[in-house]
Amino acid sequence: MSTKREMALAYVTSVWSESEKERRKQLLENCGKVMASGYIPICPEKAFDGLFDEDDPDAMAKKKAYARTLLSRCRMVIVCGTARDEQVSDDIQYAVSHNIPVTTLDGIVSVRTAV
Repeated sequence: MSTKREMALAYVTSVWSESEKERRKQLLENCGKVMASGYIPICPEKAFDGLFDEDDPDAMAKKKAYARTLLSRCRMVIVCGTARDEQVSDDIQYAVSHNIPVTTLDGIVSVRTAV
């Protein structure tokens, strides 16, 4: 029997900046904190960046379906920041309706530093 703890997948959601440079900074900072807390960050904003045409409604529906598939495989949802938009609210609602715990980035960081 292995004594190594299996690292859990954590779905990362946030209101991301419109600025490419600022969004990249947010992604690296938030996902880095999730990793430092012992989780594997799963972030559709990063994973699907540039793969879908933002003006194509069919592509956006497919992106949402892909994101839901990822979310359903994660142990928890981590909400970064205090701002909320439709995407963050949808992620939270989906998680709650599927009994997936939702927490904040501040919550996991503070627990990790208290240990």
